[in-house]
Amino acid sequence: MDFKIFAEDAKSRIAIVAPHGGGIEPGTSEIARSISDGKYSCYCFEGIKSERNKELLHITSTSFDEPEGIQMCQSSETVVSIHGADEEEDIVFVGGLDKELKNEMIRKLKKEGFNAKEDITGHSGQHIENLCNKGTTGKGLQLEISKGLRKKMFEGLKRKERKFRTEIYDKFIKTVQCVLEKVETTPPRRTC
Repeated sequence: MDFKIFAEDAKSRIAIVAPHGGGIEPGTSEIARSISDGKYSCYCFEGIKSERNKELLHITSTSFDEPEGIQMCQSSETVVSIHGADEEEDIVFVGGLDKELKNEMIRKLKKEGFNAKEDITGHSGQHIENLCNKGTTGKGLQLEISKGLRKKMFEGLKRKERKFRTEIYDKFIKTVQCVLEKVETTPPRRTC
């Protein structure tokens, strides 16, 4: 087996997904699971090959079609996808079609000392077919966490090193959770 799937349906309005977890974009599934913490639904597609996970298992977010992951996204109001960017600087690119949530996430991350900015790259989660926009509102949030920042969140990015998390990791998780708690406690949003 080249991959494994982690899925936990918390029957919540929010789903946290890491479609490139495990060895594909190291650290993203750990981050997704910690953000969800049993409160939010969580789905991780995790590469478990000994090498070349990204080259062989990376499926773009607009082409991702694993049935269990799609089902979880489609049964949630808001989808937050966690990704890993290749940049070595400490940065979080925030994308997705939910402008209000995106702006609030950027504001809160900056307030807590993270270098966060709107993702205006070609991987910004703006496409309607992007996994983060598969929730019932049709608009979600995408967090692209740089390799440089992920390295500071763990002892390292190798499988065994990711078991050891830093204060930066804890601060990031709490910051994201704080923003999502506001989403969870507001009345459900409807699409026209």
